Amino acid sequence: MMKKVLALALVLGSSSVALAGLKSTYPVTIVHSVTTAYGSMGSARNSADTGQYIECGAYHYAGSGPVYGGCNARDAAGATLTCSTHDPEVVRAIDTISSDSFLQFQVLTDGTCNYVYVGHGSQYEPKR
Repeated sequence: MMKKVLALALVLGSSSVALAGLKSTYPVTIVHSVTTAYGSMGSARNSADTGQYIECGAYHYAGSGPVYGGCNARDAAGATLTCSTHDPEVVRAIDTISSDSFLQFQVLTDGTCNYVYVGHGSQYEPKR
């Protein structure tokens, strides 16, 4: 049994096959027909162009005051999309964004953030 384990270890150790998980690049994309922007923080940061970005921020006021949040995006071609919200649930989603998150947001005709999706996963490109 020990010889089989050692032989398997030698084969795997000398193999040129790379074992790695799913890796995806999500540059900032704006779809005006459905007023949606999406992309991953890492892909935007690592892009060759100097214009694309995607971001959200949240503001909380002391005590029981209102909450406020907003998102902005610009793709490599220069198209932009912006929204804002006072919805505590949407702001709560914004609060979960990290520097390596995937982000998607949709904007209503009045400029309100209809929804914000924040994805956290190993497949999203990290910042270099």
